[in-house]
Amino acid sequence: MQEHNLLSTPQITHDRQAKLSYSWLNARISTEQLKLLHQGSLRMIIILGISLSGVILLLWNSINTSLVLPIAAWLATLGLLRQALASGFLREAQDTKQDGHQKWLLYFCMSTSLSGASFAAAILLLMPFSTFMDLAATQLLLTIALLSSAVLFSCYLPAFICFSLPSLLPVSLALWMNPVPQTDIWAFIQVILLGVVLYCALYAHRFSIKSLERRFRNQALSDLLSDENRKVRDTQKELEETHAGLEQMVTERTRELSETTEALKNSEHRLSQALDASRLGFWDWDMENEQIYHSHFKELFGYDTEKLSGFKGHLEPLIHTADAPRVRKAIIAHLRHKSDQYRARYRILHANGSWVWVEDSGQVVEWNDKGRASRMLGTRRDISLEMEHERQTRLALTLFQSTSEAIFVLNARFRFVAINKAFKELTGYSNDDIINKTIADFQADAGNEELYNQIGSSLIEQGRYEGELIERRKDGDTYPIWIQISSVRDQSGRITHYVGLFRDLTEYKQTEERLTYLANYDPLTGLANRNRFRERLYEAIAYADAKQQSFALITIDLDRFKQINESLGHEVGDDLLQQVSRRLMQHTSHAHSVARLAADEFSLIIDNNPSQKAISALGETIVQAVSMPYRINDHELIIGASIGVTLFPDNARELQTLISQADMAMAQAKYLGGNNLQFYNRNLQSASKERIALETSLRKAICNGELETYYQPKMTLAGDTITKAEALVRWNHPEEGLITPGRFISIAEESSLINDIGEFVMRQACQQARTWLDQGCEIRVSVNLSVSQLRQTQLIELIRTVLDETHLPPHLLELELTESLIMDDIERTIETLHAIRQLGVTISIDDFGTGYSSLSYLKRFPVDALKIDRSFISSLDTSEDDSAITRAIIAMAHSLDLKVVAEGVEKSSHLQFLRDNACDEVQGYFISKPLPATEFSQFLARRA
Repeated sequence: MQEHNLLSTPQITHDRQAKLSYSWLNARISTEQLKLLHQGSLRMIIILGISLSGVILLLWNSINTSLVLPIAAWLATLGLLRQALASGFLREAQDTKQDGHQKWLLYFCMSTSLSGASFAAAILLLMPFSTFMDLAATQLLLTIALLSSAVLFSCYLPAFICFSLPSLLPVSLALWMNPVPQTDIWAFIQVILLGVVLYCALYAHRFSIKSLERRFRNQALSDLLSDENRKVRDTQKELEETHAGLEQMVTERTRELSETTEALKNSEHRLSQALDASRLGFWDWDMENEQIYHSHFKELFGYDTEKLSGFKGHLEPLIHTADAPRVRKAIIAHLRHKSDQYRARYRILHANGSWVWVEDSGQVVEWNDKGRASRMLGTRRDISLEMEHERQTRLALTLFQSTSEAIFVLNARFRFVAINKAFKELTGYSNDDIINKTIADFQADAGNEELYNQIGSSLIEQGRYEGELIERRKDGDTYPIWIQISSVRDQSGRITHYVGLFRDLTEYKQTEERLTYLANYDPLTGLANRNRFRERLYEAIAYADAKQQSFALITIDLDRFKQINESLGHEVGDDLLQQVSRRLMQHTSHAHSVARLAADEFSLIIDNNPSQKAISALGETIVQAVSMPYRINDHELIIGASIGVTLFPDNARELQTLISQADMAMAQAKYLGGNNLQFYNRNLQSASKERIALETSLRKAICNGELETYYQPKMTLAGDTITKAEALVRWNHPEEGLITPGRFISIAEESSLINDIGEFVMRQACQQARTWLDQGCEIRVSVNLSVSQLRQTQLIELIRTVLDETHLPPHLLELELTESLIMDDIERTIETLHAIRQLGVTISIDDFGTGYSSLSYLKRFPVDALKIDRSFISSLDTSEDDSAITRAIIAMAHSLDLKVVAEGVEKSSHLQFLRDNACDEVQGYFISKPLPATEFSQFLARRA
């Protein structure tokens, strides 16, 4: 028996090394891979066959049915070929040579590539790619193919690649080159899908290889440990027999002592071999001499030494600082008889710089005369993989419990076995409410049984389900969720569990509804926005065209809104827009649509064959409603409305043309002073082009010095003397000659050129007044201020700078502001006028009687004079009403200690009426037309 064991020992060592060799492991893995691949390929053929058959039946009327049978025959032939390939491999499965495995893997990849290419060819030949259903079916087939191959071929990544690339790339290329719109998007989606699935397949492949490797290593180690344990028992039995023999030999013959000693050495040798075969590190600690022996120390830790001078002397520095106290505590507990065995897990620094987890098991085997431990034996093994598995398990559990998405696990009978914290928070159910209940027990609607049956079928057949459901919380509230469930199969392919997750879509749905609203409606006024209005206008065009009806498109632009918004702030502007929108809705309730297109631009559609008379009446109603004063905070604001109208189909039939025509009509209304309605006509288009050309020329005129200041005398009636003049701008156009302000001032105001023109006139007038003063003639010049100038923050500084540069006394400059201008923002206007007065400059209100000013505000303005609008003066001798108004204005102004200036005096009767009613100053063509500075000087000389 002894001889037999000795002879068998080399064979045991050789078998152990062979089982743990790299080539043996690769051979076993390759064999298992081929078995799994052939099993997966059969399932793959079934899945693809069923999917393709379903799509063919679904799209039978749109595909080329004549190719169905040839394609089916070819795919069946491929299936038989793959079955034959699998049978051939199984017959030679006992041959574990590396070359043989590579051959079969190559055969499998080639057949897989052929299957993928055939699948792609079937799709290309059958699918016309002309409808959404064709593209969706193609996408479905490719998704099923990719997901199936990723799962079934996860153990061998080249097999997945060999199938996925030939099956997807030809279809993607065909879609990319297909002239049908949006097919390139589907091709792009397929490429993205391939990348995602390839990444997941790579991860699954790595996990599969590691699992196979661990499986065969553990299997080999288990076999080896079983063999070696048996040999250890045999050795122990032999030791007992040897020991008995030694006792007999000692009593009988000294000669037999040597034979027993030899047998003992042989037994120790076998024991050493058994420890070597077990891959366990053995350590023997001589505690009295502080010597410790380690076996397999290099294999475990990479160090060459096998003897360390003391546990604490050499090994302790290698232990992780966080683990050393725990190891020391375990040893001390055993030495003090607090534990039957020393056991500890800790990290040791490997020679390559990494940390290796090991597990020590040991026991004191010898005690000295003083009762102290003198010798301790034990084993040590590498548990790094086990600790990594435990760490991953803890991470997975932490992720399971801490993720914000609800996660649940079902058994094969669809009963809950686990739920996470998010599941409880979202549903309100506890573990006791859920565990061991079926998923159908919690359905929101009892009528959804069919839906849940479909989910179950999808999970069994396809392995996953994804979709939107309506669920019910424990408190009875229903809520939408997006749920994903996947099946979990064991190695035999049997479903063992289902893992699902879902998220609450309530906020998503609310956000979606809000975005839909914002995409179609103005959040400030609640009216339709530009996008929604264009849709409604398109619908109105289609309806009117089909019914042979007409409708009107009305565009409304608010006059003076920009100045209010810039001067009083956006909050006041927003409040004003809300009030305007309410007035529009109140007076246009019969309109097909009311929308806000821009900051101060609105639009209406009036359908059902409206007449021009009805539209005009509606426009007058809108103008009156919008023009009524607005009270916002402490401000009383007045705006106007410029309205443009175009008719369908009289003027145009296209959407954009109608919009452009309404805009041109609105621009014409604004050009005519605002607060009126204009219908589109063909002349407006040419007028619009003319205005654009005129604006371009005006910009050049300012730079080229084509503007000139004229002066219209003002006569004081008390002495018939000329002491004042109004500065008026004229444009000396190089081609058209002299252009009056009526043609270009409105354009200047719209394009912001009015600021440059206003500054030019102020400088020219002050410079000329200084020249006249130097000549001994004191003339006060009046300069008109525009809305834009009054709103400028640097207006006061500009006036001060001009007076300083021209050295003109401030009392010789007068600024004229229209009545409607000063009523836009009363408080700010009063503040600005006070600042102007502090400079010494006088102020007058121009066009008085045409606005909405009240006496309560008028007395607060720091003004010096009122100018009666020419519309009243021109009818003095024909209209009793205008005469009465003029008398009232003169009397009111004098009661407020203000001067009165009448403009537009063109007849002697006008002059006489004003003299009789104590008007202070007059201005008009009866006195003199506006004159250039040189002619004005000559005019003064003639009157001297």
